[in-house]
Amino acid sequence: MVLRDMLEAPGSVMRQEEELIEVSEKPLFIMSGDSVRGWECVLAPFYRDDPFSAVKYNAEEWAALLVVANKYLMAGMEADAIKGLKQARPPLDMVQLMIIAQKVQSDELYQLALQSLAQRDQMLSLEEAQRIGLKAFHDVVTTEHVYFVRTRREMLGVHQPGYVGSPTRIKKNGFAWGAMIDSD
Repeated sequence: MVLRDMLEAPGSVMRQEEELIEVSEKPLFIMSGDSVRGWECVLAPFYRDDPFSAVKYNAEEWAALLVVANKYLMAGMEADAIKGLKQARPPLDMVQLMIIAQKVQSDELYQLALQSLAQRDQMLSLEEAQRIGLKAFHDVVTTEHVYFVRTRREMLGVHQPGYVGSPTRIKKNGFAWGAMIDSD
């Protein structure tokens, strides 16, 4: 009854306990900004032809499911969606993954996308940089620089006192981002 009421069109008539009720008289539950694909993925386990087979999602479906699960505080489903996104083959485009990580505030997915974008062969295009935003673009460029410096130092055999030869995570504005630490 709850799901039917949520998905019923405003102004339509529905039957409840043998009496007709005008839906517009009831308060509506508006689900603005939700994707149809996300709700299809949320409901797929309940409405499938073979109830004994596991639901299989692709990367785009895991991403849509994650956004809905995060918005409506479905913690278990959100954790499953993050795990599914990390294991999906083929994986989600890393620019899209970074955008979703920002939207759901997932440091784990943000780091995955950040490291992948920083290590890829081609630079971010202007369009990709605009899509991920200035802060994320700065994080990618900073992490690229870190990898470059580390690689150059390793190739030259330079060992500085206190130099940590791998990126570490530093919390900044709620997200962790790659950086090198030079300690004294």
